[in-house]
Amino acid sequence: MRSVLAAVVACLALHADAFGQSTISVKDLAPSRVIGLLGKPLGTQTTIEGQYHPTLLENPLKITAVDGKAVTNNVIISVRGRDPQKEGRIVLKEGRSYRFEGYESGEFGSSPSWVTPTAQQNFHFYHIFIVTTVLEPKEK
Repeated sequence: MRSVLAAVVACLALHADAFGQSTISVKDLAPSRVIGLLGKPLGTQTTIEGQYHPTLLENPLKITAVDGKAVTNNVIISVRGRDPQKEGRIVLKEGRSYRFEGYESGEFGSSPSWVTPTAQQNFHFYHIFIVTTVLEPKEK
């Protein structure tokens, strides 16, 4: 049994080395242990501040503060409402500052390179901030 387990581990390590990546099991992605770009476990109630910052991301917000504390690590995260197909849709506008309450989440997206070899972005994890409350700007 130990030799089979050792062989599996060795194969995984070789596979990871072939792609220059480490291997992780989805079982290791429990939300209480996965720290997001904002420095908190995914799903943690958080307030963010920032400005629209055009990139390839949908609704990109460059973060200037997390929970009232200034940040300087150039984090840009995609922002969306809890139900982007309905009234929760968030559309960021250039030149405006925003303050939202919500939580960081994420999803895997884009196509693997074997499906779309010419894709601008290959299959990877997207960090997303889900807005539960728009604190600023206040809508009139």
